[in-house]
Amino acid sequence: MGDSAGGGLSTATCLALVSGKVAIGGQTKQSMKSEDETTLDGNGHTLDGEVFQKLNQNVQTLEVPGSLVLLSPWLDLSYSNPSSTWWSNSITDYLPTQQVHVWPTHYIGQHHPKKQQSYYMKHPLVSPFYATSTLLSYFPPTLLVVGEAEQLYGDCRSFYNKLYQSLPSKWVHLNVVKDMPHVFLAFG
Repeated sequence: MGDSAGGGLSTATCLALVSGKVAIGGQTKQSMKSEDETTLDGNGHTLDGEVFQKLNQNVQTLEVPGSLVLLSPWLDLSYSNPSSTWWSNSITDYLPTQQVHVWPTHYIGQHHPKKQQSYYMKHPLVSPFYATSTLLSYFPPTLLVVGEAEQLYGDCRSFYNKLYQSLPSKWVHLNVVKDMPHVFLAFG
């Protein structure tokens, strides 16, 4: 379970678990074969060499969670999803838009050169929105809860659509609550 940036981190962690050999339902599966083995998305983002080996060693004994509950998850740190409501819902949500480009830089770290930052912002382990349908097909049952008035609504709906196309429909649920802002359940 995770909310906001924690929801994105929960989703990225699940992606990391399914990107190598992981135990699913007590059986070991290989999520991808041969050339696709380390490909995370359609844009050429990969886990190569030492990074993939370390990840693979660390996740071999871990299981994919039995389910995911994501509350207003932040799934696209690049803010480039065409269906994004980041700007259109900024008048109905409380998240400050002035610092929108500062947060992702802090999330990935400031040690990357500026021209590499756009690469990392669309990396699926940073922005799970960009994961392949192959990886998403190994996801557990997932519930997304989002407010219709929040800035992350468009990204959540788009990610739900990708999951819905990749998983059995009974495994994916989107609960949209009318007129609610970001992580509205925390206000209860």
